[in-house]
Amino acid sequence: MMNPYDPDRPEEMSSWLALHVADYWNHYLEYWELKEDVEDPRHDEAARRLHRKLDAIGGAVRKLLHTLSPDADAVVAIRDFVDVSEAEDPLEAAAEVIRLVHDTPIVRDSIRIALGFEAAEELLPRAESRISDLLTLVAARSISARAAPFLDRATRLYLWGFDPECVIMCRAVLEAALTSRMAGDLDPDDQAPNLDNLLRIAGGRKILDGFERAENRKGWRARKGSPLWRAERLKWAGNEALHQQPEVAGSRSTDIKDAREAVRELAEVLSLLFPPGGHEPKLPRVLS
Repeated sequence: MMNPYDPDRPEEMSSWLALHVADYWNHYLEYWELKEDVEDPRHDEAARRLHRKLDAIGGAVRKLLHTLSPDADAVVAIRDFVDVSEAEDPLEAAAEVIRLVHDTPIVRDSIRIALGFEAAEELLPRAESRISDLLTLVAARSISARAAPFLDRATRLYLWGFDPECVIMCRAVLEAALTSRMAGDLDPDDQAPNLDNLLRIAGGRKILDGFERAENRKGWRARKGSPLWRAERLKWAGNEALHQQPEVAGSRSTDIKDAREAVRELAEVLSLLFPPGGHEPKLPRVLS
């Protein structure tokens, strides 16, 4: 039973949800008689054995929501349910069985309960711990309609702990924001510039400070610590997470190290690109 509301003793929603999921799971186990020792069983042993096999399939199938292909655990669970070893392609046969049984009550509810535990024990606690990270970045910004939906997705991804995806989306926010900010400076008949060229134009026109000519392949560089350099860091981090490895682990000392830092850098760049009333805002110095 949930405690009465008390503002001096706030409940963690994750703990409350975990208790309810655990209670629901126990009812599920009792209903299908999945425990080893069942008093006064309603089902015979053959039915209970079938229920346990379907429950095992549900547990194995949960992981396939991400891999979209049967793994060893799923194949074992399927073989215990129906022999697919003689099939021309055992893996495809296992996949077909999964497609056929995934919506049966036991498999369906086994997967849903597993998702409930993940939400209660992993996603929601992480979101609760990150609320202040985002709220300390709140500032008056007239962000463009083009960039706003990307920012919404980036902050959602950060809140719920999808860090590499958050960094990739931060890069997308930057590109959309620069495109909107410089719309009047770009020829609509030309092909839209990529992010590298957007940064070069923004630096060259001092929309973002820090542009310096350099004898390198692209002919310029961003001064370390400058707004343009911060924007470049977001580009590098997004590129690495998108093209190299789906994680946030910069190899250079100047690289963004985590999604928290990416969101902070993005907030600072957006404050410069979209200042309130056209005035230079004070950059937020948080999440350090």
